[in-house]
Amino acid sequence: MVVLSACQSSTPQQSEARQKDEAKAVTILAKARTALYQKRYNDAKKYLRSLRSTCPLALNGRENGILLMDSIEIASTADRLRVADSLVQDDMQRRGSVNAQTQAHFDELCQQAKFYHRKLQHDKDQRKNHD
Repeated sequence: MVVLSACQSSTPQQSEARQKDEAKAVTILAKARTALYQKRYNDAKKYLRSLRSTCPLALNGRENGILLMDSIEIASTADRLRVADSLVQDDMQRRGSVNAQTQAHFDELCQQAKFYHRKLQHDKDQRKNHD
């Protein structure tokens, strides 16, 4: 009986600790989303990296953080892809051909964009709700 009552009394504390971590995670995720919308990708990633150590019990927050990190990578890659595309277009207009290094960088960014879109879909499919 004593063992059972000890287990029961620790469960609400763990649940309360998890609720606190989930609440902290919501705040961190909001900061990361704000940084994403402001195109401060490194700041957004920094917030999400801190989530694991700051809120170790926030399982739902961490799941949401994974999806948000994918979105940050997609947005960052899309911005870099737009710049690379303009370089490709400039090369074509000025020289009639594209510098091999510029083309390779553009192709790499295209592959990276495809990867992060597939990763986002995979992570959405694998997402669990930890209620």
